[in-house]
Amino acid sequence: MRHSSSPVVPTSAPGIKPTLACDGQTIAVKAGAVVVAVQRVNARAFRLSIRYGSTGAECDRLSRSFPAERSARHAARVAVRLFRSGQSMQQVSDLADLFASTSG
Repeated sequence: MRHSSSPVVPTSAPGIKPTLACDGQTIAVKAGAVVVAVQRVNARAFRLSIRYGSTGAECDRLSRSFPAERSARHAARVAVRLFRSGQSMQQVSDLADLFASTSG
């Protein structure tokens, strides 16, 4: 389980609009029973974090790092839409595994 003490910019919009300008800055969106967050690690590293809303525990299988903010935001938008449409953590995890196994 990981916990973050970095600044969080809450938003309810699926577009995750605020820009991540500072290292450590996080944008978080509530999506059903989970919280989807994108954190700027540095100018070339962004982290997607999916956390259980009730416990705050991170789902390691769905959390990933990206080299570009655009990629991390896209993954976050997809995750938000899936969770808001009623998909469970297991269903989204299985879908992510399926796409990972068919790419590249």
